Amino acid sequence: MRELSPEELLGELRESVELLAATPTQQEEWLHEHRFPVDELALQLDDEVPAWFPRLASAGLLTDDAQEALRDLNAALAQFSGSQNASLWTERALHDAPEWRKVRDLAARAFAALPCS
Repeated sequence: MRELSPEELLGELRESVELLAATPTQQEEWLHEHRFPVDELALQLDDEVPAWFPRLASAGLLTDDAQEALRDLNAALAQFSGSQNASLWTERALHDAPEWRKVRDLAARAFAALPCS
């Protein structure tokens, strides 16, 4: 398997963040299309942040502001992880839970801080 270029990594990161900034209906459609549970929305980002930061930063593709915005987004998702918060990892919660509204706001901020790929 070939290693992705920094530009390809940035593209994948932008897609993950854009999905987190999307409307609840768009998120549901993506989940159904890919047959994933709701937690996949967070797992994708968790795989990328901050593991990809060094490569993206050394390629000049990730500013300090973008890194901070991405860390804030990842931390917000982590705050409601765990079995005690299972009710927040449902499609209904995507529409109703204030935690998901906060995630969308943080994702929009992070997306705006990322360069176009």
